[in-house]
Amino acid sequence: MLWNERIKEARLQSGKTLDEVAEKLGVAPSTISRYENEVKRPKYDFLVAMAQIYGVSPAYLAAVSDEKYDGALVSVLYEGMDEARRRRLISYAKYLANEEEEL
Repeated sequence: MLWNERIKEARLQSGKTLDEVAEKLGVAPSTISRYENEVKRPKYDFLVAMAQIYGVSPAYLAAVSDEKYDGALVSVLYEGMDEARRRRLISYAKYLANEEEEL
């Protein structure tokens, strides 16, 4: 799958419209449409912002990896959290790690 197809697929799977994504990113809906239709390629920092909105990894959107989720995504999400949410995320990750060991 090409990068532009992944960008569109990720948006559709997230349930967001062009208008919603454009508003969150502070651009016109036509900008997102240009990315999805391979008219224009997003810069990396913009790709990271889209990945955060869609809940996938930037590498997946850029079509350099087939892994939708990776540590980079967790890092991006973590950076956007306040201290209380960071503690909750770490606590939940520890809980999940312990749950895996018990299986």
